[in-house]
Parts: sequence; C-alpha cells; structure tokens
Amino acid sequence: MDPATAADGWLDVKVLWVGEPNYRGLVLVRGFPVHGSARVRFSGPQEDELQIDWTRTTSANWREWASYTLVSQAGCYAWQVDTSAGSELIVFKVLLGNRSGLRQSFGF
Repeated sequence: MDPATAADGWLDVKVLWVGEPNYRGLVLVRGFPVHGSARVRFSGPQEDELQIDWTRTTSANWREWASYTLVSQAGCYAWQVDTSAGSELIVFKVLLGNRSGLRQSFGF
C-alpha cells in the first residue's frame, strides 16, 4: 500500500508491528520528530501513543498488529517502543515522493 495524504492533511504510513512468539506483555509505542516541531500521532482511540496488548495471546506463532503512523510533514522521526523487556528506538524518514503519496525509509 502506498502511503498517502489523509483527508485532514496529515501524511499517513501503514505499519505492521510484529511480536515474537514468546513475548507476553504490553507494548507502548510513542512517536516524535528527531528535529523541529513536526507532530506524530497514531490511528486509534489514543492518538498520542499506540498500545498493543499481547498479554492474552496464547498462540505460539508470531503476532501481527496493523496500525497507521501519521506525521504532520516530511522529515525524520522516531518511535520509542517500550516493553517489559526494555526499550527500543527506531528512527525513520518520511520523504515526499514524485507521485501523489510518500516514500518512507526505515533505519533499523
């Protein structure tokens, strides 16, 4: 799916979060710009953060959670992913493409 500009002017990127089979717990994702005053929000009831509840999962398989990250403009951003096992910082860049959407690149 190509990222696009949402109806309210925000730039949205679909993200698939993947959980290891042996992780049982909560995941909290917060987003912020690396530089500047741009804004980040998530799809869902609590837009300033994304909460994923993998405490009730009984599956032995990898788990998936689809969401959208919305940014107010192109630029460099980061997700801070907090779990009971620790925190991870994932930096990514959102670029305006030549087409009507965005191009994103992730630095892992």
